[in-house]
Amino acid sequence: MPLNYEKDYPDGMCATSDPTKLLLPVQLNDWRKGILIPAYFAGVAALYPLVKNFTSNLPLQTGIHRYPIALVIGAALGKAFEEYRANQFALQDAHYRQYIRDHPQDFELKERKKVGDLFKEWTPIR
Repeated sequence: MPLNYEKDYPDGMCATSDPTKLLLPVQLNDWRKGILIPAYFAGVAALYPLVKNFTSNLPLQTGIHRYPIALVIGAALGKAFEEYRANQFALQDAHYRQYIRDHPQDFELKERKKVGDLFKEWTPIR
């Protein structure tokens, strides 16, 4: 259930004081989502044949077929890690939401203070 900012934040504030709405999933339409972690894993995995050839005093192009194989394996491991990580965070958020739902007395809504209420009335003296 994605957030509806006009309904959830009627006064235009970026955060809500309602703790049940803080852990809702936010839909991000970002091109980097789902690419960065697998790309990082693929890059690190591609370094393995390079380092292996360098430390063995072999030419770097030896076993050139190992580079794309390492890239594919690294990207697959990165994608699996990213899905595992997302599932763990979703499970953690579900536990938090359940705790908030079961213990509403610990998460009472507080009255929001506005900046005008925090400061005393001020008039300049000239």
